[in-house]
Amino acid sequence: MKLMRDKLIDEKLIEELRDRINEYVGQNPTDIDIEDVQNRIRLPAVNEADNNNNNNNNQIELKEENEKIRPDESISNGTDEKVEDWMLKRFLLMNKRQVDKAFENFLEFFRFRNQYQLRTLTAGRVLAEEYFRVKPFDFFGRDKQNNRVWIVHLRYYKKISQLDLLLKLAIFYFFEQFDLEYERKRIDGICMIIDCRDFGITNLDLDLFHFLVKQIPFSYAGLVRNVLIYELPFLLQYLVKIVESWLPSYTDKDGNQIKFFSILNRKNIDEHFEPKEIDRLTSVGKKSKRNPTDREENGDEEDRNEFLDGIFNEPPPNCLTMRQLCSEWNLKEANANKIDQHVKQLLDDLE
Repeated sequence: MKLMRDKLIDEKLIEELRDRINEYVGQNPTDIDIEDVQNRIRLPAVNEADNNNNNNNNQIELKEENEKIRPDESISNGTDEKVEDWMLKRFLLMNKRQVDKAFENFLEFFRFRNQYQLRTLTAGRVLAEEYFRVKPFDFFGRDKQNNRVWIVHLRYYKKISQLDLLLKLAIFYFFEQFDLEYERKRIDGICMIIDCRDFGITNLDLDLFHFLVKQIPFSYAGLVRNVLIYELPFLLQYLVKIVESWLPSYTDKDGNQIKFFSILNRKNIDEHFEPKEIDRLTSVGKKSKRNPTDREENGDEEDRNEFLDGIFNEPPPNCLTMRQLCSEWNLKEANANKIDQHVKQLLDDLE
């Protein structure tokens, strides 16, 4: 199946959408994070001299083509086959090449990003030191469609006010990094697994579930190619219909229905994974420690986080403790205390 990033889009549509975005960010500088937009979408550079001469014209002025600099050139090693205008292509493909709808999609996504201060997110700011011991997130191998596999273990989640915010920040950070990998053709996509083994049904958080199965996959359309809910408890089977109501249905050109998400269990797991990957999947999340040499063969560029190669063992430099993370994001003291107690209990259970 052809990847979304490889589909062709009329250049005129791309430029029309770029012009709409360029005009909007110039006229509405506080609605979204302009720097965040420029980090992901190539816009004409600001001509400061013209701006100073004409304060009534906030639109970003066009410079010569050879003066344009892609915002992420400084971190690229120059050898990647990067998809040109990937973010613009995504918006157009998601909206059947209709520029007006693609523009609305742009506004929705970048307001969403601004809500979570995405541009400011770093591993040190969102991945608590304790995550590397408890491991609520996991990475391993690939599925049969060659997608990298990312797992969230819900067994570690407890319905404590504002804990969901900390998890959403980490998840958003992960998928932004994955999308940059996808844009550079280092990966073909992500298979998200929501691991419900040993999950306490009293801790079900529909808002967090919605974030996982709809907001992230549809914000990063093309990147997230499959969402699998693993070992869903019997008492939560009603979630299937709720999830289906959130997600649109798709049919291919032959009229076959395309399922974006599936319920995964030991009976059908071989439909998605090869035997060697099944053994790894059914063991991840247990107390056994990941082999530090268990990495993907995707290079060892210094600008890449180790988890992009399937390693999630060592905290990044300047990593915050969970308590410090609560302070960093201005959580209420009462909530921070409850979160701290919950994490300490998880750590005690590992002993």
